[in-house]
Amino acid sequence: MPKRNTILLIVLLGLLVSAGCEQERRPSSTPSGRKLDILSAYTASSVSIMGLTGIVPDEDNANRATLRVYVDVLDSEGVRIKAPGVFRFELYQFVPRSSNPMGKRLKLWEDIKLLDPVENNASWRDFLRAYQFDLDFEFGPVRPAGYVVQVMFTTTSGKRLYNNYHLKY
Repeated sequence: MPKRNTILLIVLLGLLVSAGCEQERRPSSTPSGRKLDILSAYTASSVSIMGLTGIVPDEDNANRATLRVYVDVLDSEGVRIKAPGVFRFELYQFVPRSSNPMGKRLKLWEDIKLLDPVENNASWRDFLRAYQFDLDFEFGPVRPAGYVVQVMFTTTSGKRLYNNYHLKY
């Protein structure tokens, strides 16, 4: 009988320990804005025009060309991402030996809206993890020594990100 009581006592103690030792669940002590901070880490925080950017001359007309621009959109960790938004491109004359190398504005292209996933994918080059844009323009009567290409990317939250690139031609 004492052996049976001992076994019964061990079984009851095991049930008591396994059933009643869970900690009380409390709501998270992190502020509600913390979730927004985590999500903002994966949104666009900067843009950069890649070195592959260049001018593709038109074979039929020497005064016409295509400006092929490659743009990186980077998150706060510096990782290239695909992000919806609006791209605006401007072309300036390069002014050498100046504190502000952007001279006269030569061209302002119409805004490129990549808010729709289909339109966004059309400009996205997955193997580069960057966007590609082909922008037509005409050379003036005198070609400058170089150009400055400026991109402005407006995110869906309204944040504007800028980058300039000195294009030698």
